[in-house]
Amino acid sequence: LAELSGPLETPRIPPGTSQPVEIQLLATGSKPAEWTLAVDDGELPEGWNFELTNNDALTRELVPNVPQTITFDATVPSTALGDESGMVSFTLTLDSDSTVNTTLDVQLDVFRTRGLDLTGSTGMNASNGQGRPGHTAKAWFMVENLGNAPESTTSITWTAPSWGGSPSIHDASGQELFSIALNPGESKALFAHLTTPTAVSYGSSTQSTLTLCMGSGENALCESMPFTFRAQKFVAEPTHHRTLPDSTITWNLVGTAPVSGTATWSMTSMDMFNTNWQWTTSGDFSLNGTSLVAQGTPGSTVSGTLVLELPANAVPKRHLFADTDAVDNDASLNMSLHVLQVHRANVSLIEPVPSNQGEALSLNVSEEHRFLLFLENPGNGLDTFELTADISS
Repeated sequence: LAELSGPLETPRIPPGTSQPVEIQLLATGSKPAEWTLAVDDGELPEGWNFELTNNDALTRELVPNVPQTITFDATVPSTALGDESGMVSFTLTLDSDSTVNTTLDVQLDVFRTRGLDLTGSTGMNASNGQGRPGHTAKAWFMVENLGNAPESTTSITWTAPSWGGSPSIHDASGQELFSIALNPGESKALFAHLTTPTAVSYGSSTQSTLTLCMGSGENALCESMPFTFRAQKFVAEPTHHRTLPDSTITWNLVGTAPVSGTATWSMTSMDMFNTNWQWTTSGDFSLNGTSLVAQGTPGSTVSGTLVLELPANAVPKRHLFADTDAVDNDASLNMSLHVLQVHRANVSLIEPVPSNQGEALSLNVSEEHRFLLFLENPGNGLDTFELTADISS
């Protein structure tokens, strides 16, 4: 088995420039093996270019748990518009068995002085929501002002979903928004709400496309994103968290107890156990070994919370927690988490040091001196730094 991972944030490339895109390959099996990475850039707009940096090899011997990185250069033409985007698809296949493979899609956006960007919980231009029949389905999404001036939306429109009604936009407190105002570079996490029909069956879904516009006439700039709302027996609110390390986050869980009275989800299968992560529950939900369990009277509503305490060194990564009860196929649980990267740097002088602590360092300017520095990345992820020095008198 193997994993593919790409940039945590969607690459945004100014027109007429190139930007490196790093793809990480990680074998998770038990022994080294040859793997080949295939690249499909057919969904890039005309004139865009996506190619290997330094002619890196696409066939690699992967050693379990030893990541390897392949770097590509993404180039956007100078004529690209701010609302353009493209996608590159990757497939990593085991050479000895082509049925063993994993895939990754990476979205590329154009960065312009004026523009809007819409993303869902996966970082892609799409959002998924969930709701219990007879209740409100909610979908997390983020809107960002890519320009260098304050902007407000001039129109918000939705296509008609098959469930009837029309979605609406709300902030984290539930307040409905009829216009979205953003400062330069500002982003807001919002929620799309849609009433789930009482008679709809579990697992059924409906689609609606959101279009946000700013400006009017020839100066109007619009951005669209599709939303999929799904009816579920169990839902998590919010469906998605976007957070820094060293924080405590809570999902409110609610659902309908199965005929057996119990629903069980494997936390191991959902990859919920990471170094120094601490999980707790409350209400009708509990932890039983490596399982998350909901228990109640068959057919009754069960509710509770799932709480995660993230350590200060939590690795920046997007996590999708999804599983289905082994007995009740309608008892699915789906939620996600995006741990953000913290960028920090420390530097200290090891030698030479002054004779007495607190005094200025005295040097003979007619002689050469060697300075030994200690450089440290106290952040939570791999980073690249540039060291510069200035002389002043």
